[in-house]
Amino acid sequence: MHDLSFLDETLDINKTNTYHVSIQVSLNGFSFCLLDTARNKYVALKHYEFDTKETTLEENIKRASNEDEFLNKEYKSSSLIFSTRKSTLVPTPIFNKEHLKKYFSFNHNLEESERIYFNHLRNADAYVIFTIPGNLADIFNFHFPKIKIYHQSTPFIESILRNHKNSQDKHTVFLNAGEDLFDIAVVHLKKLELYNCFFYKNENDLIYFVLYVYEHLKLDAEKIVLVISGSLSKSSKHYEILKKYIRNLRFEQPKPQFTYSYTFNEIPSHTFVNLLNLYTCE
Repeated sequence: MHDLSFLDETLDINKTNTYHVSIQVSLNGFSFCLLDTARNKYVALKHYEFDTKETTLEENIKRASNEDEFLNKEYKSSSLIFSTRKSTLVPTPIFNKEHLKKYFSFNHNLEESERIYFNHLRNADAYVIFTIPGNLADIFNFHFPKIKIYHQSTPFIESILRNHKNSQDKHTVFLNAGEDLFDIAVVHLKKLELYNCFFYKNENDLIYFVLYVYEHLKLDAEKIVLVISGSLSKSSKHYEILKKYIRNLRFEQPKPQFTYSYTFNEIPSHTFVNLLNLYTCE
């Protein structure tokens, strides 16, 4: 994905104090969108592609935050998705805020430079515990002092459970793809049965892990639908190989409770669904 910028003609940079800004950060990219909360309309969507071979993630984010005029304004509210595989889901009945480090360290190494955060997944009756590098947290807290920080699984899981609660399907599989990692979730009878996150380098890695989930849960790849969001496109090798093994593929759609600038029509509507859904976690 290359740099993108979609701005509605009704966007008013002098009225950002009535807007909500949602931001998404991964190792190789930075995106944000602006919601006009008075009209419930998304009026801006921008994406920066990072080259971390020559500059660090911190340097890239600092440059984007300092140079983009929209990221130096005051907003009514702000939220951030940090995309990382280092997370742990804990059911609400056994969650204790005092044991965050213990929960996290059960699956991952906690680095000295990392800070632990957690989100409550109300629809899943669970908490997700994750980390973000402290220097990145400082950058965003400087620009947006009241920013709320989320793991990418939070809008992903909460949205699919909320948006598909009236589905008649016994099982549905959901996949949200980034450039180098993807989230996968399985909903069974309107409840979360499985969530995981995988690194992948190519289409073969992707199909391997997706089929592993289908086989692990004994799901019929001829019948059980796979709902896709994120960076996968119909023209990609990743989509072609998914189509070869999974009979029913469908792309996720943005929530109808919002309206979206016509400028967003220049990209497939499923591409930034997770970022656009973040506001509903507020």
